[in-house]
Amino acid sequence: MAEEMMRLHYDPKLDLLEVSIGESQEAISEEVSEDIFFHFRPDTNQVVGFTILNLRRRFEISEQPAVLPIVASFAPALA
Repeated sequence: MAEEMMRLHYDPKLDLLEVSIGESQEAISEEVSEDIFFHFRPDTNQVVGFTILNLRRRFEISEQPAVLPIVASFAPALA
C-alpha cells in the first residue's frame, strides 16, 4: 500500500472536522455512527477520508472518548 498524506480541516463555525487521505477524488459517503461519515472510493471501497460533525459538542458532553475503526501510521514527510 502506498503512503499518502493526510489533510485535516476544522471549520469552527460548522463545528466540523474533515480528514482527507491522498489527493482529492470522487467518493461516496456513509454514516457509520451518529455524525461520523466515512468517504469511500466507489470502485474499490477504499476509505479516502472521514467527516465528524459536532466535534466540539461531542467532546464537551461525552465522558467516553470517541473511537473510530481506523488504523493509521504516522511518519515525518521527507522533503
